[in-house]
Amino acid sequence: MQILLEGHFPGRKVDSANASSLPKDLHGAPPESFIVNLADVTGHMKSLRKMALLWCKIVAELRRLWSEGQYIPGIPPDQIPDLNSCLLYQQLQVINRCISRKKRRIAAAESLDSVVRLGSSNTDVLADDGTLPATPVLYAKVNTGELILRLGVDSQSDLTMLETGEPIYTPVMQEEPLLTEDLIKETEELVLRTGSLGAGCSQLLSDMQAFKVKFQ
Repeated sequence: MQILLEGHFPGRKVDSANASSLPKDLHGAPPESFIVNLADVTGHMKSLRKMALLWCKIVAELRRLWSEGQYIPGIPPDQIPDLNSCLLYQQLQVINRCISRKKRRIAAAESLDSVVRLGSSNTDVLADDGTLPATPVLYAKVNTGELILRLGVDSQSDLTMLETGEPIYTPVMQEEPLLTEDLIKETEELVLRTGSLGAGCSQLLSDMQAFKVKFQ
């Protein structure tokens, strides 16, 4: 990405005393970010045609980075959108955050597959003394004494099950939605106009009720 800007970058002098507060005051972008470099380059171009050609190259490069799972340089790799920055910077933050999430999902899927394979190969799980051996595969013992493979485990909590005394593990949770400033405003307008979050919220409540009925 930075290669596209080489030869055009005039070299800026950033006042370190105001570097931290100025972007927020202007609702801009961090001084050393890709957005600021791009703004400097386009600001020194003499025609709209050159600006348009550069932007087309930038868009093509963004698509390549996304398809190859590479981060956009000059943008934090795994941060939620900074609402104090400009909208373009927020949108590029969303792209990098989504790439990080995609990598985590791939790693989680591979880990889950390995756990399932390892668990299916353990035909005799209990040791001779009736205890669980040291293994990366986690099992839960139900009140009948049967062992059930734990899947989707994130971390162990301090709580235990009442009937069996087994430790309770927190599951892997869905990550929070990524909302830029414009999407937040659209959501607020939708809530004020309709008084609800729409069909998605109704579906979520329906799924929660079905989950409660299943495990009652």
